[in-house]
Amino acid sequence: YLEAKMRGLSSITSQLNTYRGEFNKHHIDLQSEGTMQVPHRPNMETNQQLQLFSNDILAEYNKTIAQQKSPYCIAVAYTDQLAIIDPNISIYFDNIKGGEGRSIIVETESDLSKPPKFLWNDVDNQDWFVDCYYIKKGGTDADKISIPKNQCTINQASSGLPSGYYDSIRIDLSSLPSKKGDIILIVNCVKTMRGGCALPTVVPSAVVCTRAWWRNMSELEQNNIAIHEVGHKIGMVSNGNPPLPDSPKYFYSGSGHNGNHCYNGITPNTNYAGMGAASQCVMFGEVSTQSSFCSECAEVVKKLDLKSGLK
Repeated sequence: YLEAKMRGLSSITSQLNTYRGEFNKHHIDLQSEGTMQVPHRPNMETNQQLQLFSNDILAEYNKTIAQQKSPYCIAVAYTDQLAIIDPNISIYFDNIKGGEGRSIIVETESDLSKPPKFLWNDVDNQDWFVDCYYIKKGGTDADKISIPKNQCTINQASSGLPSGYYDSIRIDLSSLPSKKGDIILIVNCVKTMRGGCALPTVVPSAVVCTRAWWRNMSELEQNNIAIHEVGHKIGMVSNGNPPLPDSPKYFYSGSGHNGNHCYNGITPNTNYAGMGAASQCVMFGEVSTQSSFCSECAEVVKKLDLKSGLK
């Protein structure tokens, strides 16, 4: 494996001992081919952005002696974030009066039965703020009064939120007329943030995020992500289609996550999103505390035929 380190990152793990140790337990001996530097990209969301990152890896990989080990060498590529945007969410408030000293607090998710939405703040160069305006009762588009971003302040409505999480906006109404009207606020929110991904490229690549949900990922988390994503690149979790071995007992595909995963430790479900705390396998579809293949997946790992290299 060759580590591809994105320039400008301060929280890349200093060691991959857990990663190497887990594969070694299953008779896959991982040898380091050193490191290389790749350009910084603050966030990668689309397939096009991931392809550009893949091109970065390939360009630097071709300069190393590791290319002589192809197709048996994988790039463990550290990135900043893999955040997915939930764009242009419209929030409506009716019967609002403006005037000196008036303000309102707008929450991004008013339905308490749903998980909160968090604003797209400090992710990349795209802003959380899209638009905000007031229309008097019975008015038309011609009556719109724009409310600029500097009159919209992000807040934390929910108690105990960590730094970086914002789920509400305080809107200053002092410049608006003291007549009833409607406020329309349009914002960008975070749909999800991934911990990593496996890139299907010329250079097999396991992408490890060093930052997610506005915090740095720990060294153990980065090792766990590396195990998970390299697991995908060697054929896990097997779906049983030849020439792969039979699928393990707790195999699932999709159901809240992209790709094939293992739900060991969790009650069978149609959607496994957000259940990582109960997982008993590193191949569950989200980053968790697990660093090991469960006993069911371990048997499959030992049976994988790697003679043709990595994918």
